[in-house]
Amino acid sequence: MFAPFSLPSKPIQQVLIREATTAETLDFCDVLPEHEESLTTKFLNTIQDKESFTDCQQWTAEDRRLALFWYWIHTTDDTFVSLDYECPHCQEMHTNEFDLRDLAEGYQEIEGMASRDLSFEGRKLVISPLTGKDMEELENMRLALMMEKEGSPAATRKQAEIRFHKLKAALYMADDHEEKPYKRESNLNNWLRELPETKYKALQSHVTAALESMTHGLPSKIMGDGKIMLRSPRHVCPTIKAKENKEVTTELLLPFRDYSRIPRV
Repeated sequence: MFAPFSLPSKPIQQVLIREATTAETLDFCDVLPEHEESLTTKFLNTIQDKESFTDCQQWTAEDRRLALFWYWIHTTDDTFVSLDYECPHCQEMHTNEFDLRDLAEGYQEIEGMASRDLSFEGRKLVISPLTGKDMEELENMRLALMMEKEGSPAATRKQAEIRFHKLKAALYMADDHEEKPYKRESNLNNWLRELPETKYKALQSHVTAALESMTHGLPSKIMGDGKIMLRSPRHVCPTIKAKENKEVTTELLLPFRDYSRIPRV
């Protein structure tokens, strides 16, 4: 077992993971990058200590990425990454090379509980970070989107549905006393769809602010389509620094699966 770590969304909860066996890695070989969330669930549930096991589908997206990062730093020799990008300040190509371990400097534990209360349009809502289950659902919606022609009306509709589902997944109606989960889900879905557009946009702003107040884990960002990306250390533009002696910086977003080490034989 590696040293234990705490879930950033629930610091009181410690997790133990171990290195995967060769036999286990064979189970991960045939998974496509587009299935990274389902792979993450399978991988993290496989390598967890059985006595302290909790289903990582119930962890937040940020919890899951920290767990992958924890595995990676315990099993890799080369921790450096090099990213080429077009600078938005000088329009030249630069290279940002950095040690991925430096991302740990931006680690945050959540402030308070992993939920925020909101009263909105007569309803009592609870806002929570997206879970692994939510991320898998969004991933499946993105897979369905891949079947549509880019820019087509069908693709545009599915992109909008993904954004809608991302918002809905962060919400829970605390004043809905329906016992059956699928009916509660239906009630929330119908209520959201019946909101006037201006009210819906106002709700989006409230949810965004609440989620920002619950920032936790490694520096990361969940995109509009539900993908989670790492935030790189800010890189100083060398051209402007040399010409004007002024520092302007760029933050890059890294697709996490390219840099997390889910092993494959």
